[in-house]
Amino acid sequence: HFDSAELLMPEDATLAVSRGDLLLDMGRYAQARRSYERAIEIEPSLATAYRNLAWMQATCPVPSFRDGDAAVLNAEKANELSGESLDDLALDTQAAALAAAGRFEEAAVLTERAIELATETDAEAYRQRIALYQQGKPFTSQPIGVVHTATFVSDAPLQHVE
Repeated sequence: HFDSAELLMPEDATLAVSRGDLLLDMGRYAQARRSYERAIEIEPSLATAYRNLAWMQATCPVPSFRDGDAAVLNAEKANELSGESLDDLALDTQAAALAAAGRFEEAAVLTERAIELATETDAEAYRQRIALYQQGKPFTSQPIGVVHTATFVSDAPLQHVE
C-alpha cells in the first residue's frame, strides 16, 4: 500500500518517512534507509527524516547498517531543524547515536534528560538504555517482523496518475 501511495504522491516526504518506518519495523533495512534518504532529498528541512535515519544508523541489529558517526550527525541535524525545545524522543535518538559512536557518558546524560520529559512507560525503557550505556554498550533495536496494520495520514491533495 505504501508503494502505491508513493506512486500517487511521489513528492510527499512524510510518506517516504512513514514507509521507511514500516520497512525498518519489518527488518528491511536497505529499503528503509533509501526511504529516509528519499525523504531528505524531497524535503531537506524535515527533521523526522534525519531523526529516523539516525535511529536506524544507531540501533540497527545488522552491523553493516550501523554508523555511529553518521547517526550523530543526523540526530544533530534533526534537533537543529526541530528548534530549541527537544522532546524525549529527540534526546533518546541523539543518545542512542552517541552510544553507537562510543560516547557512552554523553549518551547517559542525554538519556537522563529524556527521562525527565518522558511518560513513565518510556522512562522505564530509557532507564534500561542508561544501564547499557554505563556498561559501555550501545542500544540495539529489533524488528517487529510481521506487521499486520500500518496507517498513514497526509494533508497533501491526491493526484491522478495515468
